[in-house]
Amino acid sequence: MGIENEYLIAEKFVVKLIQASDYPTEHPFNDYPRTPESMPVKMLIIIYAFTRNESIIKSYVKKCKSVEHGNFSAIKYNQEISELSWLYYLIVGAMEKGKICISNVFGEEKTIIDNGKQFEYAFFIDNPRCIAAFEVKTLTCDPFIKEEELAISDGKKLVKPFFPQLKDSEYLKNQSESIILTSSTYYYQMEQNIKRIAAKCRGSNVSGEKLYCFGVVFISASTSFEEFYSYLFNAKYGLFPIIHSSKIDALTLVSFDMRNDLILDNLYRNGYVQTFVVHPSEELLKICQALRLDNYIAIGNEVNEDVLKKSRELYGSYKILNREGFVGIVPADASENEINEYVSYLKGQNIR
Repeated sequence: MGIENEYLIAEKFVVKLIQASDYPTEHPFNDYPRTPESMPVKMLIIIYAFTRNESIIKSYVKKCKSVEHGNFSAIKYNQEISELSWLYYLIVGAMEKGKICISNVFGEEKTIIDNGKQFEYAFFIDNPRCIAAFEVKTLTCDPFIKEEELAISDGKKLVKPFFPQLKDSEYLKNQSESIILTSSTYYYQMEQNIKRIAAKCRGSNVSGEKLYCFGVVFISASTSFEEFYSYLFNAKYGLFPIIHSSKIDALTLVSFDMRNDLILDNLYRNGYVQTFVVHPSEELLKICQALRLDNYIAIGNEVNEDVLKKSRELYGSYKILNREGFVGIVPADASENEINEYVSYLKGQNIR
C-alpha cells in the first residue's frame, strides 16, 4: 500500500473520530484542513499512519476536546496539544533521521514501573533494545494572562525576578520606571512539575526491558527561554540537585516558535528544544541524537558554559512589543532594527 493511501486511510479514521466526539463549535479541530490552527489534526493522522495504535489516537481525540464545565478551555487545549505535539515531534524526527527503529508506540495502557503511575507514552526501540518513556508537563507562562491589568503599551519596560525569594529585593525597589512581573515567576511551578515527573520514574522497572525515562517541560508564551537556565542551574536556587538525584534520565525544555514547519524541525534548528542529559551513557546519547534531543544544555555534571553564565542571572529585563497587530515580549536591549526585523518576519510567510 502506498504512502498516500496510508495517509488517506488514517485521515478517514481520525476525522471520523473527531466528528463523532461532538467538539465545541469554536474548537480549532473543526477548521481542519482549512487553517494552521487545525494542524494538530494532521499530527494525529500522521501518528496513526505510523503507529496504527487506535487507543492513543482515541485518547488524544478525547483529551483535545478540552471541555471544562461545559465550555471549551483554551488553557486545557494548549496543555493537551503540547503532549500531542511532542509525540509527533519524536515520531517524525525518528522517521526523518532513520537512526533508530521504533517497533511500537504505546500509551497509558502498559505498566512500566510498579508505582501505580503511567507515562504519557513510550516507545519500544529495537536498536538499542530498550523502552524510552516520556512524561510531558506544560507551563502556561504568558504574562498578559498571569499579571493583573498589564497594559499592552509598546516599549514599556518590564523587570522580572526569577525566584520568589527576590520579590522584595532592593534591586526591584529601584526599578521605578519598570513594571515588576511578580506573578510571572515559574520557579515553584517548575519545581513541582519536575517532582511530578520524578515521581513517575520512581519504583521498579517491571517492563522486562531496559528503560530510559524522559521528562519534558513545554514552555508556553514565556518572557524568555533563558530564565529556565536559572531555575535549573543557579548555584543558590537551582533545581539541579532534585533532578540529579532522581531517576529522570533526560529532561528537555521545549517551546513553540511563532510559526512552525510540518516536521517541527525549526524547533530543533533554532534551539527551541534543549536537553539536560541527567544520567548520560553512550546508548542514551545515541537515542537523544536519533530523536532530535541533542541540543544539550548539560550532560551529567557538565553544564554548557553559556548556559551556566546565564544561570547566574536573578532578574530578567524586557519590554513590550505591540506593533502592527503583533503583541509579545522582547529583550530590554533589543534595538529598533532588531525589533523591526522581527516584526517583518512575523508578517512574512517564511519559517526561520
